[in-house]
Amino acid sequence: MKGVCQKFQNFNWQGHRIHGEWCSEVSDCEEKTAYNPNNRKAIASVKTSKAIVAKAVDVAYESKNKLLGLSFEDKIVYLKKLNSILGDSKKEIISAMRIEVGKAQWEAESDFIAARRYLTWVCENKDVIYRNLLAATSNYNVSGKLKLQPAGVVVAYFSFSSPITTFVSYMSSIIISGCSVVFFVPTQNILFGSIIAGF
Repeated sequence: MKGVCQKFQNFNWQGHRIHGEWCSEVSDCEEKTAYNPNNRKAIASVKTSKAIVAKAVDVAYESKNKLLGLSFEDKIVYLKKLNSILGDSKKEIISAMRIEVGKAQWEAESDFIAARRYLTWVCENKDVIYRNLLAATSNYNVSGKLKLQPAGVVVAYFSFSSPITTFVSYMSSIIISGCSVVFFVPTQNILFGSIIAGF
């Protein structure tokens, strides 16, 4: 575990990721700190406030109309890219889970493999998923062309104990539905949250 901890010794929080940009200037903020569960040493800290959350929600509402133009195939392509990016970030993600959640190496690796396998399954079974999404209409006499419409902005909160599993299950559902999203990461998952924010 010592080598894993050294990897994040000089961790520098870049800020909140909003609409592809880092926002580090947070007014009237409260500082939150993540601790290593094995030795209770501080790992990283972030600044947060109601104002920055409100900004993220406002931007999500402004962005939702841009997602309307994405086809179902476009969304699947995005999920494939996401799966590839996860693969490129394997070492960092597994290290973050070992430090923050206290998972053993084998457990963190198993979670990571399961998460990528799930995304692969979603992409390979896209036609089945699409049919099931429209299945409710098959019981009625519906004519014309049907299309999926996003419900709006999604606010999602990560699970502390299995952040990678929560992330891929949320993201696949959110992307397919075409909704913009605001992610809230538990204080215990600051490292993991910062890694995926860079995606």
